[in-house]
Amino acid sequence: MRAGAAFVQQCHTLYGDCFTLNLLGQRMTFLFAAPAIQHYFTAPDTEITFGPAVQQGLVALDRRSGHGAGPQIFGLPPKHFFGKHYVMLSALREQLAPAGLAGYGVTLQALTEDELSLWPSSGKVELYGALQYLVFKVAVSTLFGRAFLQAQGHQGALSLQHSFFQFEAAFELAASPVPHLFLPRFRRARAHLLGALRASYKAGHFQGTVADALIQACGLPAECIPNMLLAMLWASQANSVPATFWSLAFLLLPENQHIQRRLVMQLAAEDSTATGAQPEQRTHALPNGQGTQQQQVQQSQQGSMHQAQPQQRHLRHTAGQQQAPAPSPVLAAALDRRSLLVLCVIEALRLRAMSIDVRIAASDVLLPAVTEGAKVLIQKALMVAMSPTDKGSLVALSPYTSHQDPRLFGPTASQFDPDRDGMLFGGSHNPHAAVVGVGGLAGLSFGGGKYRCPGRHFAEVEVGLLLGLLLTRFKFQLVGADPVIQASCSSGGSGNDGAKNGSEGPDSGSGQEGSVGSECWPGDPGGLLPPCDMTRLVGLKVPAGPCWVRFERRAHTTTAC
Repeated sequence: MRAGAAFVQQCHTLYGDCFTLNLLGQRMTFLFAAPAIQHYFTAPDTEITFGPAVQQGLVALDRRSGHGAGPQIFGLPPKHFFGKHYVMLSALREQLAPAGLAGYGVTLQALTEDELSLWPSSGKVELYGALQYLVFKVAVSTLFGRAFLQAQGHQGALSLQHSFFQFEAAFELAASPVPHLFLPRFRRARAHLLGALRASYKAGHFQGTVADALIQACGLPAECIPNMLLAMLWASQANSVPATFWSLAFLLLPENQHIQRRLVMQLAAEDSTATGAQPEQRTHALPNGQGTQQQQVQQSQQGSMHQAQPQQRHLRHTAGQQQAPAPSPVLAAALDRRSLLVLCVIEALRLRAMSIDVRIAASDVLLPAVTEGAKVLIQKALMVAMSPTDKGSLVALSPYTSHQDPRLFGPTASQFDPDRDGMLFGGSHNPHAAVVGVGGLAGLSFGGGKYRCPGRHFAEVEVGLLLGLLLTRFKFQLVGADPVIQASCSSGGSGNDGAKNGSEGPDSGSGQEGSVGSECWPGDPGGLLPPCDMTRLVGLKVPAGPCWVRFERRAHTTTAC
């Protein structure tokens, strides 16, 4: 499946709404018809289940079972994971429920404002790399507490961030049958992350945070806590950077300038009544004519780690214990799922959704197929725990492909349009008309049913807030990639850690350079943005090359673009 979404799209074109692939002896049936998608999310676990599908790639098999061990991404033994999985989801849903998001948003905004105040007044930067640094620091501090990163020290925090993106870049390869012996950078990155999480857990750095609430709810043995926290770290961060990147990048395209102007004017009009004196700017200016462009970008991205941080806002994360302060206008827009700000984020997620969503057939089940009345038989899958050589049937969706289906999103399904009606599913545009969590503008982006993403509301607020602050504090313009820097980024330089650095194996390079794609991508008809890395199956698409932008600080936050 290293061909990724491109191969799935080709099969969909050739074979229609239902086809089965034989992948190294494992049957995987893809579904695209709306009735089949609905059944996929609503079927009971006795028919189509989620846990064993996760076990195959993400959880270690019990060594004592006599069947050896599978790829240990997080290292949570099944005896602990399966009994606690739904408890974990429920705990996260409770902590990240919409009613409590304003408090997290206040913390997130304070951290982001502080970081943005350190940016130079103007310059040229590789956008994805800059957002990696920004998003990781503010989001991790919000969910895991400021003490976690502070305990690492300046260089340690930078090293921890680098290890995370190495871990994330090699995630899918590490979940494959490739032995981890051949993935030394992945093993080192994981060991570093687990070591930092273990030390902070023992030191009590997570007290009063979302991470602490999850620890208390799950009741896992102490030796498994760091592994569970690593899973939370990956789940909370893996999609945050690409979501922020694509949300901003789509608005920088010429055909979307009118949407950007409309959005900034709305935010500026609301912000003008609440904005007083500008905060003191502590910038690290890029030296003129000194060093390479790449060195200057690194200085602008890393210099902020030297600065004093604002006082941590200690929030109680249990609903109802403390009222959050009144949100700022930008935060208020991020908290409103009907605002243009959030709709731009959701539309970006739709166009760059994950390639695959997998579950496993727990019994023989008939699913609606291509036409009304047609059925497809999915044979019962043999559980992996029985024997490593057993074969069975996986059931899969491709949200990335389905989101371009005119039957679901109309004739403009491949265009960026935050004003669209949303997904036509179950005879309605209502997000909950057919399947809980599925529908609306987001479509299949957050999954559906009882296993839908527990942090989806937080993710919308997080990315919406970041997007709103970036657009109201700076003007951005796409520029062509510098050939020298471009070559460095393509070979694993510092320009695009999420898409390049940390990749291991023969497929680690995409072979695509520059900011201009060789084909039209959804939402980018002119190919002005980097192409997607189509080998990525899990999580949002990441850019396969650098994306250079010029930025300039707005004279006032109320100045429209």
